[in-house]
Amino acid sequence: MNSSLKIVPMINSDLEEAFIFYKVSLEDVIAKTFGWNEEFQRSRFFNQYQLNWFYWIKTDSQRVGYICFWQSDLEIHVSLIIIVPEKQRHSYGRQIMLHLHNQARESGRKITLSSFKKNEEAIRFYETLGYKIIGSDENFVDMAFTVL
Repeated sequence: MNSSLKIVPMINSDLEEAFIFYKVSLEDVIAKTFGWNEEFQRSRFFNQYQLNWFYWIKTDSQRVGYICFWQSDLEIHVSLIIIVPEKQRHSYGRQIMLHLHNQARESGRKITLSSFKKNEEAIRFYETLGYKIIGSDENFVDMAFTVL
């Protein structure tokens, strides 16, 4: 991981800004999939994810996005990776995912995630990192990366 890139745990007061990043980054794909309902999305965001899963992705002192993930004995599950649109295509997402690959390799765990089917760009991104589709339903694909 680039030495200027840092992963910093969020605190409770950060979650409102994290939701804004979420909305800016995912509102279009969620609207195309289910329709965007602000109240529902806010409730889901603030109730489904645990604070200790959230980490800012920072370069110098600037927040470029965040990653939300949880860990078990067998896997690291990425719930969200959000890079604000104006900071995409600067390899921040790739660097963070490669950092997680190293964590998974060191602990002998696989990495799992789900992506909206309509988020084809994200699916292509994960595939370039070696993720394989392991399942799907009407709206999502499930993907996994197994370290060697």
